Amino acid sequence: MEKGVPSNSEGSQTSHAQDSAVADRVKTRRLDLNFTAKHVAETIGLKPENYLLLENRFGPDARTLHLSNLARILDASEQWLCTGEGDPPGAPPESTFENTAMAGNQIPELRMRLGERARKRRKALGLKVNVVAEQIGVVAARLYQMEMCLLSIPDPDIESAWEKCLNVPAGWLRRLIEPNPDLIQPDLGGGAHGVPVPSYQSLEDRVKLAIRAKQRRRDLGLGATACAEAIGLTLPNFGANERHLRKFPDAEVERLWEVELGVSAGWLRD
Repeated sequence: MEKGVPSNSEGSQTSHAQDSAVADRVKTRRLDLNFTAKHVAETIGLKPENYLLLENRFGPDARTLHLSNLARILDASEQWLCTGEGDPPGAPPESTFENTAMAGNQIPELRMRLGERARKRRKALGLKVNVVAEQIGVVAARLYQMEMCLLSIPDPDIESAWEKCLNVPAGWLRRLIEPNPDLIQPDLGGGAHGVPVPSYQSLEDRVKLAIRAKQRRRDLGLGATACAEAIGLTLPNFGANERHLRKFPDAEVERLWEVELGVSAGWLRD
């Protein structure tokens, strides 16, 4: 054997070590961000058990198919995930997605939720990916990625065009909470008319309201799976909502939920 040329066995061991190192970085970064494997798996279109295989060995095929999307979701560069070189990912944010909802530097979990909401809006309008992509000036694959997780640094022109396609107000893509007319401060003379007033409900109150919603669903004979599908949530996410309402509501989800339960607008939070 020529000197300096590794044997097939040595090459295989090196390749396996590299695959394991990538898998370790992916897993470590996911845990740093407090993401569940199931949540990440659903976002990139894999079953949880198949995703967990990637966290054991992240081979060449996996890098081709999933590295780009995982880099976006985990807020890390592809180079760092693949080799451990280049700029390392920043420290995980101390705050949660709720209290950074209006911040300029939105954490990955929030950007994933907002991207998913944009995808649901597109589907509700009956718009095809390639049509929207062409109108906003990106390729279809790029739009797919943006619907998985919004860009960490927004492109104002693209997002403005995207919002026009979705027929939503300017800034909607980055705003988690829809304006609620009941939370608008009245003009009392010199006041800030039209400024939303946040309405924070305690965890105890949100648990009680969720229990009431769950009982209402059962009284109507509605299955959890059917209800979850109707409002655009996965069954685990819907189950979490029935344990306690979100601290910061997704207005569209709760509107659809109230429709399914046959109750008046705002009932979930009353």
